[in-house]
Amino acid sequence: LRKHVKDQKVEARSKQDELDEVKETHSDLEEDLKLLTNQKQEMSSEITAMRDTIRNLQAQCDENLREKDRSELQLEDVKRQIADLQQRNLEGRETLSRVCEGARNEETRITETELTRLGKTQEKYIQLESRVKDLEQEIVERTTEKNQLSEALNTS
Repeated sequence: LRKHVKDQKVEARSKQDELDEVKETHSDLEEDLKLLTNQKQEMSSEITAMRDTIRNLQAQCDENLREKDRSELQLEDVKRQIADLQQRNLEGRETLSRVCEGARNEETRITETELTRLGKTQEKYIQLESRVKDLEQEIVERTTEKNQLSEALNTS
């Protein structure tokens, strides 16, 4: 009977050790679960932040594309203005040349007023030429800006 009681005690102690081990494993698993849950929440927050960043970048990209389109339209408008000014300048020079040639050919005397008027006309055409050069410079600058925007968009 003593032997049996002793065996029972040994078996009970063994079972208790197993139970303690299972409890410890269970406790470790609960801790691991808490850590994993926290990590999941952190990752979820990071994913949300990344999605927000992506949306913001997409909005910036869209705005850059709209700005690029506006710049291209403005550039085309400036080119049309330059072509118009060049045409007007050419016509003005031709007119001035004909007037001067006519005056020489007919040996007419050009009055002081007419000379002044012709001088003013010539000044206007010189100013137009200057404006054409300015607009051409603006085209170069806008083309450079457009190319930079295109590169920035391509980089994005």
